[in-house]
Amino acid sequence: FCKSLTPGVREKLEAIMARGMSLCLVGGASRQWILNQSLPFDLDFEIRPLESKNLEILIEEVSNLLKAIFGNIRPMPFHVFIVETMDMGHVFQLEFSLPRREIYCATESAHGFGHSDFEVQIDPCMTYAESFARRDFTINAVGLEFKLGASGHRVTVQDPHQGLEDLAGKILRPIGETFYYDPVRFLRMIRFQLSLGFSLHPSLKQKMNKFNLHKITLHYFLREAFKTNFFNFIKLFFQYAEECQLELPSFLQTLKSLALMPSTNLPLPDSPLQLAVVIAEVSEAERQKILRKEGKLEEHLGLKSKTIQKLILAKKSEAIILQLGQLDNSASRNFSDSEFFHHPLVRDMALVIKAYSRYPDIFEVRWTYLGKTGPELQVIKQLSQCMASTELADDYDDKVSDRELRKMKLAMRSLGMFPRIAGL
Repeated sequence: FCKSLTPGVREKLEAIMARGMSLCLVGGASRQWILNQSLPFDLDFEIRPLESKNLEILIEEVSNLLKAIFGNIRPMPFHVFIVETMDMGHVFQLEFSLPRREIYCATESAHGFGHSDFEVQIDPCMTYAESFARRDFTINAVGLEFKLGASGHRVTVQDPHQGLEDLAGKILRPIGETFYYDPVRFLRMIRFQLSLGFSLHPSLKQKMNKFNLHKITLHYFLREAFKTNFFNFIKLFFQYAEECQLELPSFLQTLKSLALMPSTNLPLPDSPLQLAVVIAEVSEAERQKILRKEGKLEEHLGLKSKTIQKLILAKKSEAIILQLGQLDNSASRNFSDSEFFHHPLVRDMALVIKAYSRYPDIFEVRWTYLGKTGPELQVIKQLSQCMASTELADDYDDKVSDRELRKMKLAMRSLGMFPRIAGL
């Protein structure tokens, strides 16, 4: 295991242990190691002193120790410390936390508990069974504890909740009853089921209706959904919510329309903007089913108004440019000003350039996400840049829209694009 750590990271961890601390890798990183003997770049450690110490002194000592070894640290709630370090061309994010319990209040509110509606009790002397009990699934409560000894590293597997057995059986089993207090764990349950291909433990299926989802937030919903197959996540979420008759906050009722998304060959989205690209790419009929609650979907995804419309225009731009090329090739003579100004393809192209100049990020995200490398990208970019630097004489008295068309014509001439349409 220790050999799988990069030399720089291993050296820093050894420096921590040399100062009288033991470290236990736990959570997703230890699960990944057990499953396929590889480690991610995010590593979560539980840090414990080898000798009993006053809690306040220990917290200050851990903070100072991490500062000395890593430089800057980012203190988080509950005396959790996050550091970043570069090694072998990779950025590693390491989280260090002291053993703690999470204690929920005795009575649940009408809207249930939220993701952080608990008190924390830090106790460096508690057992691994006690400190790991705050975790969601047994498969995430297997620790790899390592210490420095006279003969080198010593790694011990800490498995107080039989997580190894569930990993072998590919089972998602909650650690305790408090699992159902946190609505985010409902989301993580679906994410792990999809990404790991694990089955739900019978007790979890029986008690799923104990979840209260009123306090689910958009942030956590999207964060978990985009970590796996987004559309399968949506479908499974609403399937479970319906089967268990769980009440949902209003914004989730709007997102339910995403379950209607047809299968596509597009890459899976990992952000709201990429999701908007996928919606813009499907057929008009399918898109209307998804957008039947006009305006709300974009709002609840945290997107700017009419983002999807702009992406639809970006999609249409490819056909517009292709048709302009065909029109130019088939023209027997140069267009007059009047023909240029009034041709529908020319005016559509002007709308594309206007949209790109105002929202280049939306166009760029679409091109990057879909892997577009065709000439239409360069046409739009070059025309936009050339028009931005084009000045018209003061004696032109065109309307504002006609002035933009005249700029586009001059830009086409300057770049040698669509020569007959531009009147070259």
